[in-house]
Amino acid sequence: MAFCYYLSMTAVHNKVGDLGEDIACEFLQNKGFSVLETNFNRKWGELDLITTKDRESIVFVEVKTKRCQIPDEVPREGEDEYRLEENVSDEKRQRLKRTIQTYLDKNATGRPHWRVDLLCVYVDIRQKESRVNWLKNIII
Repeated sequence: MAFCYYLSMTAVHNKVGDLGEDIACEFLQNKGFSVLETNFNRKWGELDLITTKDRESIVFVEVKTKRCQIPDEVPREGEDEYRLEENVSDEKRQRLKRTIQTYLDKNATGRPHWRVDLLCVYVDIRQKESRVNWLKNIII
């Protein structure tokens, strides 16, 4: 997937996470998802994306972004290299649970089906390319 965002080198450090969330939104919309909300914030946590595909279930999406050279620095399955998936700590999982419950209490009726997905976005700023690794239904 290519992207058409321009970032000055001074702004790269601060904007990579926002860029990753924009790429994740576009990626999911291309897969037929509707984005219900972005950056749902509470003092105890944040949900990056809240989406749905069938209007009967809610998908909470955590987005992790890394600036790298594609494909050279994107870890392949089975490699012993740092992976973005490893960047979801136990503390982050607890904050996700509490924030999800808060969202469901205020915005959902009954007991809707929901899951948590993780999108790992690898961004090559110079080549204006990105790769997305989508992990569905992660355990939090």
